[in-house]
Amino acid sequence: MKSMKTKKVFLNLIFKITIIFSLGLIISCSPQTKDSYLEDYGYFMSDISNDENNYTEEEWLEIDEEYEKYSGELYEQFQEDLTLKEEIILTKYTVQYKLLRFKADTSGLMNLFNKKDFVELKEQLKYYSENNMTDDIKSIIKEADEIGSEASKAIEDILKELNINEANIKE
Repeated sequence: MKSMKTKKVFLNLIFKITIIFSLGLIISCSPQTKDSYLEDYGYFMSDISNDENNYTEEEWLEIDEEYEKYSGELYEQFQEDLTLKEEIILTKYTVQYKLLRFKADTSGLMNLFNKKDFVELKEQLKYYSENNMTDDIKSIIKEADEIGSEASKAIEDILKELNINEANIKE
């Protein structure tokens, strides 16, 4: 009888330790501060930029989920504390991610530049233009040129629609 009670207490203790360990692991995987969020997001973008050509479609789906976490749930968590400079960095990450994802996507331009994405990219380019962020616009143009003529054409169309002179930006 005593051994049955001891076994039950032992199993109960193991169960509690497992739950505490699991909660600790879950909590430690999420950024605890705005700075750690920005740092983790930066590392994430750097990692996928460096290895963009080495991912399978299945891996891209996992990366998409992680991107959604950074650009959605975690962004909302820290949004009120972000400075203008940090908001600009996060906007740049959005454009960069969409371009990287497009390069990896075999279905081509239609997935990146569907109506919603086209409008979002247009708004981001407009924001860059209004805030004299020509280096960021140059970076987007360069990435689009690397992707191919269709992406370059889409960026050119947006810049024309926004009355942004691409020649002045490239100089």
